[in-house]
Amino acid sequence: MRESFIDELISAIIDQTKWTDTQARNFLSCMVAESHEELRDGIISAVDHAHRIEAEMAIVDLMKQNGKDLLQVKMGDEGLEVQLNPDIVPDLAQAMSKVP
Repeated sequence: MRESFIDELISAIIDQTKWTDTQARNFLSCMVAESHEELRDGIISAVDHAHRIEAEMAIVDLMKQNGKDLLQVKMGDEGLEVQLNPDIVPDLAQAMSKVP
């Protein structure tokens, strides 16, 4: 029973995050809980939190690599508010129109 419970959690993590099986198993192995219910509830919140952090880190990486040429970012109440630099939008639209 324990293995199927863990496998269900691993599958749910992979479905939600698109992490590899190994990444999901490693993440889950760090979680501590007193019961299956506590683990299930905790892992849902932990994965949501981790996924938000990863998304913001991806934005930070883009900011560090490309500077203001690509993004405009400001800090909002809910975190980073991101938009494409309006100066590149016409160029981007033109480039996208050439993609088959």
